[in-house]
Amino acid sequence: MKLTYGVKKLLSVLSAISIAVCCLPFAAAAATTEIADSGECGEIKWSVEYVSYMGNVLTISPINETAVIPDFEDYGDNVSPWYKYRTKIEAVKIESGITRIGNYAFYRFSKINYIDKYFVYSHIMIPSTVTSIGDYAFSKCQKLTNADLENNIKTIGEGAFSYCSNFSEVCLPTNLYAIDGTSEGEIPDYLFSGCSELSKVTMQQNKTANFVISSNINRIGKYAFSGCEKLRATNGNWLNVPNTVVTIDDYAFENCSSIEKISVTSGTNYISPSAFNGCISLKTFHIIYGGNSDYFYMPTNSELFNKEQTKFIRLMPAYSGTEYTFHDTALDMVREIGDYAFNSSMNLEKITIPDGVKSIGEEAFSDCEKLTEIYLPKSIEKIDYWALYGIKTQNVDVYYDGTAVDFEKFDVYLPSNITMHYSGVAVGDLHQDGKIDILDLIALKKAIAEKNERTDQNDINADGKLDAGDIVSLRKMILGL
Repeated sequence: MKLTYGVKKLLSVLSAISIAVCCLPFAAAAATTEIADSGECGEIKWSVEYVSYMGNVLTISPINETAVIPDFEDYGDNVSPWYKYRTKIEAVKIESGITRIGNYAFYRFSKINYIDKYFVYSHIMIPSTVTSIGDYAFSKCQKLTNADLENNIKTIGEGAFSYCSNFSEVCLPTNLYAIDGTSEGEIPDYLFSGCSELSKVTMQQNKTANFVISSNINRIGKYAFSGCEKLRATNGNWLNVPNTVVTIDDYAFENCSSIEKISVTSGTNYISPSAFNGCISLKTFHIIYGGNSDYFYMPTNSELFNKEQTKFIRLMPAYSGTEYTFHDTALDMVREIGDYAFNSSMNLEKITIPDGVKSIGEEAFSDCEKLTEIYLPKSIEKIDYWALYGIKTQNVDVYYDGTAVDFEKFDVYLPSNITMHYSGVAVGDLHQDGKIDILDLIALKKAIAEKNERTDQNDINADGKLDAGDIVSLRKMILGL
């Protein structure tokens, strides 16, 4: 039978489809390396096997009725026995009876997207028997995007979800306790550190808002949300800290660059000076008074002091002014500039520290990108070694209302971008070059010979006269006597 062109064309297409279909299993098989392995580890048994519709599945089950997944490490001889398959495992099933997920249990798993109670492709299934998650258990799972942690989980370890670069949403247990299992709840240290895509943190009791911290929480740990660049709250971007939170620890919200407003209550009695370093959008800090607060905020909501207003704690990084001077009340009261007080102030060009201030803390001006002038009063008695460290501006002029000799009593590191200026001149510094040496002695002898007038600089012995007695006193000064 002679075939028409149309029939020939149809047969050709069907043949191509048939070949493509026949090749699909082989293509799929080529894309996935099938694994078959198993063993025992402590109280558990584990197996990795290939499932046609899910890929390589890791199953962990108790040897007896209950068991814990042991603690592991991130490198060396004590990594998990399935660690070598971390880039090939596509689903994890933790069976009922497992009560704890140990340290580094699923560290660097690269194909897992979700953590919840369901056994589905690209999921880690956590049964209701699990009550504890160890340190760094899911750290650096680069494809992990979501975690829905049920209320059966009571404790979560340090850095459990740290550096999951695509992690965007988490729902935490309502009754999250401290690591030691006490009744005091906390957001552990480093919990979400480095999760740059994290934008939504909720609790099982409230999954609607962008940022919700349970009233069970009393501490937000060190670096807990550090580097969460997209973290922000709803309702005008107010990030509300509940009244149960007593402590906001070091670098807790460091580099959370999308946060604009923070609201805390009088129950918070410790806020680390570094808690909001690098929060370049933060412009408002509000304290809801309801009792005795250890903090005081100004009506502008940009300045944070201690309750007595004797210590300046923080200027909000997004403060819009280019020059900062203390308001009239604080001008007479403030005695201390705290650590990181002006850190990350993105608009500041000039800062004037008022007379009466006695100390300046660590990295008080660090990460300021436009700061070019700092004025320091002579009243200062202590400057932290790193006080002037970390200013990003190429050239910074620091004007000190005293002499170079006065400033030398401070053990202060002066970076190369700092130029010191002194308004006062020391007794004996006739050249006014900040040094007292033989040149000043020569100048003094000349002043006496020429019968020059007495000044505060050449009247060395402070007797109201300019004579040989001043030469003797200056010689002693030069010799260090």
